[in-house]
Order: sequence, then structure tokens, then C-alpha cells
Amino acid sequence: MEGKAEMRCQACRHDVPAGRHCVRCGFPAEAEGGRQGFAASPTERTLTPWLVSTLFPHLPRASLRTFWIGLWGGLAGVVALAALGLFPIALLVAAALVPALLLLYVYDVDLYEDQPVRIVGLTVVWGGLAGAALGLVDQLLSPSGAGLVVQAGETQVLVRGFLLPLVGVALALGGPLMLLPYRRFNDVLDGVTFGVASAVTFVAAQALVASWTVFQEGLRPTGEPWPWVVRVLEHGVLLPVLAAGAAAGLCGSLWLRWRAPAQDRHALGLLGHPLVAAVLAGAAAVLGALAQLVFTPIGGLFALAVLALAALVWMRRVIHVGLLQEAAEVEVGPDVTCANCGEATAQHSFCVDCGISLLALPKSRATGERGTADVAIAPGTLLALSAAVLVATVGLTAAGVAVAAPTSPKPPCSEENLCGPEASSPIAAPEPWSSALGFRFEYDASQWRVVKESTNVVTLEGSVDQIVTIRARRDATPAELFAERLSALERRYPDLEEQEELARRILGPSIGYRDGLGAAYCGTLTLSQGWNARADVVVLAARSGRLGVAVTLVSDSCGSSPTDTLFVQTDALLNSFEWTAAP
Repeated sequence: MEGKAEMRCQACRHDVPAGRHCVRCGFPAEAEGGRQGFAASPTERTLTPWLVSTLFPHLPRASLRTFWIGLWGGLAGVVALAALGLFPIALLVAAALVPALLLLYVYDVDLYEDQPVRIVGLTVVWGGLAGAALGLVDQLLSPSGAGLVVQAGETQVLVRGFLLPLVGVALALGGPLMLLPYRRFNDVLDGVTFGVASAVTFVAAQALVASWTVFQEGLRPTGEPWPWVVRVLEHGVLLPVLAAGAAAGLCGSLWLRWRAPAQDRHALGLLGHPLVAAVLAGAAAVLGALAQLVFTPIGGLFALAVLALAALVWMRRVIHVGLLQEAAEVEVGPDVTCANCGEATAQHSFCVDCGISLLALPKSRATGERGTADVAIAPGTLLALSAAVLVATVGLTAAGVAVAAPTSPKPPCSEENLCGPEASSPIAAPEPWSSALGFRFEYDASQWRVVKESTNVVTLEGSVDQIVTIRARRDATPAELFAERLSALERRYPDLEEQEELARRILGPSIGYRDGLGAAYCGTLTLSQGWNARADVVVLAARSGRLGVAVTLVSDSCGSSPTDTLFVQTDALLNSFEWTAAP
């Protein structure tokens, strides 16, 4: 620094070139106290949850604008697709949005250019394969459609609220942990990059596999648009950000503990302890799943937004510490041009003029030095790439719909294919069931089995993929019971759409020959990992004396299963219903 004006930095206590910021630690020359600016973007505070500068910390100011356009423009496109009813395409684009931008970002900043296959293979590809595997296991081991209605709430919470999210955290971090022993990847930012890449592709692949049955309904399945808009917002931004923040926090703590110099290992405080970070990462995954299981769609969206913002702040803190850690005790080099502000600055860790971390900027493809690269991807290029991705997505979605579509539709009714009353066998050995509240019924044990029962509630599973639940309550009107059951069903099937054709197949509507209220719907069961199968939903309610009864029928069909046989069996069950209580 001979011949250059110098100043003593208030933060790191080193003599550095005079300017607006210290080239070693980035601390503003005119400020007092600790550093306030985020090392990757000095105009932002570290604990302010800015999205783009956190997900893509190695970008100069001009490239940040490009990726900001890509992220929010892609999200607007996803919402538009969902609003237009193109739900499968919206799902695919939402799941691919953040992973695609992340891959573009890795290329743009030229990270790990000498070993791209290994790095991408053990992070992005690992996350995608692990997420697809967990989504497949979920599909194979868990009941779907009507079966999920029977499954106890405690089981739902245990499996989808705790078990699957915790297994997911362990699987998503498997790839990054394979890179932890390599001394070449010895920076906290290495761990953050690996964790984020694996996590966002993991949640995207899991959501697509878990929602595979959506593709069976064609490119424009029936249903209200707004629940799908909520879901694509979750899958397009909130779930990837939540997963990225948790993975970045945990991987950053692991790299800080076992790869950082000893004097830096306590820079994150309690958050830098791997055990604490692991507990927080697991809690973030569990709370995110529970938010979608327990709350209404809007409530779940709000809860996920709060969790995602907290995870984003955690990730920013880890990135900030990682950038400061990379500012090692090295000699100040010759002047270079900062890629962020375009001013001359001494080659070291931070720009003397704008204060950005030069280590957070892309490498120059000509010199190999960080902080001097030009913008690699312009907005026009990103727009062209986005159009190509959209075309490919539509093609993939159409192919998925063609593959997932049922190959053997139900044959029409004929003399050889009976599907009316003649198709159902008579009750050969009726089994009685009664309640102390004042009702009883009989069922054919060859067609039905009782799967859950109490004094006022009994649930039966039928032989043609239907679930019938009978609930009784004293001093309740049919209107009250109907509204109560419909409200409960709308929490699980937020896109319920009334089906007039299906409603005409309801014989009555009556329960035990007491006329009441009835309606039929078609909806999509939503789960924390994605969408599930479409289902028919029928609600009936009637009353005799002081006793009111509500009957809920759920089937996996949505028009694709033998609904005539289904309703014949259900009608025979309800015709055996008797009101035994005194009027």
C-alpha cells in the first residue's frame, strides 16, 4: 500500500487503503459500532429478509435485477396458469422455478468450474432423486383418496407432519454431507451452496411425485382455481425458501465447525452448533408440514410465509459470516475494477467504494479472479431461456398427462356389463350396528367393513373404493349438520366443485326414509407434500325427532370408478337405516 493513503479500520483494527469501506472486513469508514450491511449486498441489512440477494449471493447489482425479474416474473406466470385452470402445467412450472434459476445462477457465477459434474451430481441430482424416492414411498405406503379420510388424524399428523419431513431433511442433506470431508470445499459458503442446491431440488421432486395423480385429470381438471393458486405459491416460493434456509443453516454450521479456522467457529453463536442447527432444521420442516395439514389453505399460506421469512434471515446470517470468514489475513493486492459499482478498488475481500464482498461476486472468465466479472446473463437472454423452459414444460406436462391417464375406461352398461341394481348382490348375511343415541343399520359384510366406531360416529369402507361415515347429534337440524360436514370437508378438499350430474344419482336424498338435504361434489385432497387423488364427495343430512344424522360418502372415483355400483351399495346401506330413538 506504499504511496496510497491509509486509514485505521474501527472494526478489524488494520491499516487499509483509505476509502468509504475497509477492504478487509467491509466496515463503513464513517460508521460507529458493529457492521450493519449484508456482506453480499451492503445496502441491505443482514437481518432483513431480502429474497434474491440471499438465494443468489454471488451476483453483482445488474445481475440481481435480472434474477429478480426471472423469479417474480416466473411466479406471476405460475399464478396465471393456475387461474386459467391449467393446474398440471402450473404445478410443474412452480416446482421447477427456483431449481432452474439456481442452476442458471451456478452457471452465471462460474462456481466450481473445474469439477462441475461431481458438484451438480452430488447436490442437484442427489436432491432430485432423494425427493422423488420419498414421494414415491409416500404414494406406495399411504392410503389415497377415500382411504385418507379413514386414516386417523393422529396418524396423519405423525406420518405427514413429523416422520416424512424429518426423513426428508436427512435425505436432502445426504449429498452435501458427502462433500464435507473434501478439504477443497473448506468454506462456509461451500456448505451453504451445496445444502441449498440439494434442498430446493428435493422439495420440487417430492411435490411432483406426490402429486402424480393430478396428471390423470388432463391439462384442465375441474375445480376452483383459487386453492391451486395458493398451492403453486407455496411450491413456487415458500417451500423452496423454507427448505433452502433450513439446509443452509444446518450445512453452514457443519462447515463452520469442521472446516473453518478455529477462531471462526463461534461466529454464529448458538446457531453455529451443529446439534442446535439440526434441531432447528428439523423443526422448520415439521412446522411447514403441519401448517399445511392443520390450517386452512389461506392460514397455511400465511404460516408458511412466516416460517420462510425466518429461514431466509437464518440463511442470510450464515452467508454473511461465510463471506467475512473468507476475508483471510492476506496482503492487499493491486487495484481492480469492482463488478458491482464499477469503481477502482484494491484487490482483497471488500470493495473500498461500495463495500460489497468481492468474494461474493462472480469470477472473471478471463482472469479467474472474483469481483471483476461482467454480467454473464442479460434480461433478454433470461427471457429467451424462460420461453424455452415454458415450451419444454408444456411438452413434459402433456406427456405426463398422456402417461398417467387411465388406459382402461369403464365400459358402458349393457346386458353383459350390469351396472345398475342388477349388478349388486342381495344382502346374504346382514351385520347389524346400533348406537345408544337412537339409530341402527345393517350392512353386507362381503361389501363393507367397519373401520372406526364410537357412540355417535361409525365409518365403513366399501368394496368399490368408497368410505361412508355416519355422524349423529341430538338437537341438530339437517341444515346445521350439512353445513358442519361441508365446512370440515372443504378444509381437506379446498377446490370442492358441485356436480349436478352426480347429485342426480343420489336416491332421495334420504336417510332411513327421512327426507333431508343432499349434494354431490368433486374435489382434490391436499396434503403437506403435494396434491393427491381426485374424489367424489357426497353429503346427506336428515333428522327424526330430536336426533340429527349426517352421512358423508367419499370415493376415489371423481367419475372414473363404477359409480352406479357405488351408489347402489351405499343406497342399500342407507335404506337399512332405522331411527330407534323416541320421537
